[in-house]
Amino acid sequence: MGTGYSSDRGLIVLRQQLMKMGIAPETYQLVDGSGLARLDWVSAGTLVQVLQAMADNSTFRNSLPIAGQSGSLTGRFKNTPAQTILSAKTGFLTGAVGLSGYVDPKEFSPIVFSILLNNSTQPLSAQLKAVDAIAIRLANLKECKL
Repeated sequence: MGTGYSSDRGLIVLRQQLMKMGIAPETYQLVDGSGLARLDWVSAGTLVQVLQAMADNSTFRNSLPIAGQSGSLTGRFKNTPAQTILSAKTGFLTGAVGLSGYVDPKEFSPIVFSILLNNSTQPLSAQLKAVDAIAIRLANLKECKL
């Protein structure tokens, strides 16, 4: 840690909160408060743990873009089964794409998910198409009736 900059103090608070959520420090690395540093990393599993811990926080849930309706998802998932039932945060850096959030399939239990692609050799359009296809499959899940 540095010389008392507010980002250093913010990282301390963030790490404390993650620990309270039961998130092990070895499952992520944060070097600044933006989440954009090339040395930052987090696993999809860790993101799911955070999302599970935040699932009952309506302020947080209401802040997420809704598929086909708002924010960074306004233009995505229109006229698909995911429209309106998926809320998630998108993420983009050169060579990395992410979509993490919640989906409430009409015929299945609510799902917390995180899809992360890194170091792909595919064009961004192909990466987004693959991520969206996975999310649409989640939205289409149905309970098995034996």
